Amino acid sequence: MRQGMNNERTPMKMIGIEVATMIMTATGALFLPGTEAFAARENDFRGEGEYVVPVADPTLLPYSRFLLNEVRVSKNDDGLYEMEIELPYDLTGGERVRIELLEQFSDATTIILVNPDGNGFAECKGATWATAKCRYEFEGLKAKFAAKLADGSLKEYVGAKYRNDAHRAKREAVAVTFGAEPIGELVLGALDSGCPGCSIGNGEWESEYTTASGSLVAAPLSLARRTGVYYNESGSGTLSDLVYQGNVATGRWSYGGQSGWLRFTFEDDGNAFTGNWGLANVGTPAKGTWSGFRR
Repeated sequence: MRQGMNNERTPMKMIGIEVATMIMTATGALFLPGTEAFAARENDFRGEGEYVVPVADPTLLPYSRFLLNEVRVSKNDDGLYEMEIELPYDLTGGERVRIELLEQFSDATTIILVNPDGNGFAECKGATWATAKCRYEFEGLKAKFAAKLADGSLKEYVGAKYRNDAHRAKREAVAVTFGAEPIGELVLGALDSGCPGCSIGNGEWESEYTTASGSLVAAPLSLARRTGVYYNESGSGTLSDLVYQGNVATGRWSYGGQSGWLRFTFEDDGNAFTGNWGLANVGTPAKGTWSGFRR
């Protein structure tokens, strides 16, 4: 995270105040009215969240929600909150886009954080960080995503990743919606909320597996709680029924009409895994290996 600024009225501090004033003037209220005041703001928070892209078409709603596997909030040496998030790859065309935000305005119910590079801001409300809701506007990223829309790379990434998915067009439509207007809401939660142990696997991976004949296949992989999706040059497959016990995940894979079992063992730091896959059910002989490292 960036080194914090002091509490004087620096240009960024003034920008934060102006942003808050602008929101109040334009709407008469902040983005998230009616939520509880911050009763106990933790000095440090590491959790996960569900990022939601606002869509007008209700049929897109199931594909507009994305798990952020790691959200970090901490206080810097000046006593100001800093937040760090990473946007979902499905919304960035596969590019890693990390956003750092620094507290610029706060009162009893609201904290506004601004990206020092001018990429946007967040407005957060909630009883604690673990129950907070944040509204984001990434105005400074519009040019980046406009270029991706123009060259087709935004849709191309989603299309390749979900090429065998019957709902691929809807996923592409959500990516295009975000690319045209990069805004969204994030509902924060405690790490592993709703899925004990899943945080060690959640996220984007560069993975590869060996086929039954011994060929090595590159297969970028996304894991989100108990499910996943991977793809190669020929198509895409899914993972389901993932269960985490310590550093070990077991579950099912499905690809091209076939299915079977898998077992991944993650390194203690959560940045790599090794494993095996097989046909039918657990207990049958492994047909190949499967390994990966975090993107």
